[in-house]
Amino acid sequence: MGFNLRVNISKQQSEILALIDEGLTPKQIATRRGTSVRAVYKTINKLKNRGFKIGGFNFQGSPSRVKLSKNHIRLHGIEFNIKIISNSDYYRRIQKATPTLNIEGNTIRLYKESLEVYQSKEQFFYGNDASTATRSALDYFKSLFQKIEHRLKILIVKSDSKNIQIVNNHYSEVNNEIAKEANNKRIKIQFKGKDNKIWFQIDDSFNLNEAEFIHPLTAKVDTDRIKSHWDDLRKNNPPNNSELADHLRNHIEITKINTEQLTEVIKIVKGIVKPSTPQYTEVDQSKPEYIG
Repeated sequence: MGFNLRVNISKQQSEILALIDEGLTPKQIATRRGTSVRAVYKTINKLKNRGFKIGGFNFQGSPSRVKLSKNHIRLHGIEFNIKIISNSDYYRRIQKATPTLNIEGNTIRLYKESLEVYQSKEQFFYGNDASTATRSALDYFKSLFQKIEHRLKILIVKSDSKNIQIVNNHYSEVNNEIAKEANNKRIKIQFKGKDNKIWFQIDDSFNLNEAEFIHPLTAKVDTDRIKSHWDDLRKNNPPNNSELADHLRNHIEITKINTEQLTEVIKIVKGIVKPSTPQYTEVDQSKPEYIG
């Protein structure tokens, strides 16, 4: 018989697990229980440490008030363009009367055949890398899209339809060393790509010293690619270009010396050891070889 983890947790932890099973977000759980969102996350982290597998969640509230580990990735500023797959008369009435809705702090703009969804400015997703933060975001927005469908009586989620497009997303590495130095010296840093769109910038909106990747098409790839380089520098302290050049010059010099020495050895060996003359034995061709 398997061991039941839930037997060995507190009443509070058990109640929060039950609400998570119902599909409530941390903010909704906090409202239901009359507590703070941070208190809910504290309990969730305890449950994770006890071995419970709980999906990624989003933080509500100013990031400056949430403790982020060094060099975490913070995903925010997400925007979607969504083409409505199946409309309804109810939706058309709502769209004419109230072209903008607010659901859980997210802004939804209603158009005749489409929606625009803007992530709440007080919300973000985080992880050790861009992929982890993205998974948490997609888990949350999957639930949000279902709520939008239910509230507006429309269909926007369908397998292989590709009607939902991410048109904006910002991935920031918090407590970044480059950002900290730039912010201390009040240096503005921005890089543009060949399409003249900004893909990297230094930001300090919440006192987090963020190195931010913001290109709508490449932000996630840019984040994972460059963060892996930064992490390598932090963990392994690899040689810089000048040091690599010195190593290469030394290697070439050593190879040259070894080659010269080997050449001299070959000359000496050739002088000592004379090539032998092959010895041939005459064979009597007059009779078969098997006759003695």
